[in-house]
Amino acid sequence: FSGYVPGVYTSELNLGGSTILLSVSVDESQVTGVSMDNMDETLTAMYPLVQPSLDEINSQIGLVSSMEDITYSADNKYTTILILDAIDEALEDARK
Repeated sequence: FSGYVPGVYTSELNLGGSTILLSVSVDESQVTGVSMDNMDETLTAMYPLVQPSLDEINSQIGLVSSMEDITYSADNKYTTILILDAIDEALEDARK
């Protein structure tokens, strides 16, 4: 792994027919943050684990050397894996 081209990269996360735009910010060596750009109240109500899962990922970003090292509880495993897959998809464009 030789690093990233700094910037913000996006991918789509599909939840029950709704598409959420996931933005992944990177510097030359690591992911610096992940956000969802169009998560509205309806989606938040329908998928209550999405925001806590995203918060958990963001809280670990600076502490792990790789996105594969992100840990998650059994309660939000499925949601977190969906988000991590979308992050990985966005990072394909960021890799040098």
